[in-house]
Amino acid sequence: MNLVTKGAGSKALMAEGDMSLTGGKITVFTEGDALYEDGDLSSSAGIRSKGVLTMKDITLGIKSTGTGSKGINNVGNVVVENCRATIIASGATHKSNGLDSRSRGVDTDGNLTLNGGVLLVKSYDEPLHLKGSLSFLNNAVYCGYQIEE
Repeated sequence: MNLVTKGAGSKALMAEGDMSLTGGKITVFTEGDALYEDGDLSSSAGIRSKGVLTMKDITLGIKSTGTGSKGINNVGNVVVENCRATIIASGATHKSNGLDSRSRGVDTDGNLTLNGGVLLVKSYDEPLHLKGSLSFLNNAVYCGYQIEE
């Protein structure tokens, strides 16, 4: 599956609740700056879920460009099992009405669990931004790279 979205605050895959991606290959491109709307900033994101995001046995490529862009932007926990994922979030910090949105590869309010596989993340600001914990199981590999100004 190949997905391309363009526009301020655009999302390629979005769920109001849980999202599960299993098997196959997914390539996602988003392009657009963060958007100030209804008192909040909305960033472009390859994947946006407001519940638990589970990815299992997939090859995933995400490239999200524009100010404040996110590769994965999630409210709940993120579980990655036996995947090969490459995530790029490029774009400077977006500031508007006293708020700011920073480019991040994976941004979640929950935990991130890597169970086998490889996660490669390159981001303008933070490769990983977690409010919860990070767990590595079964030889999982993570490599993060921050793009320098």
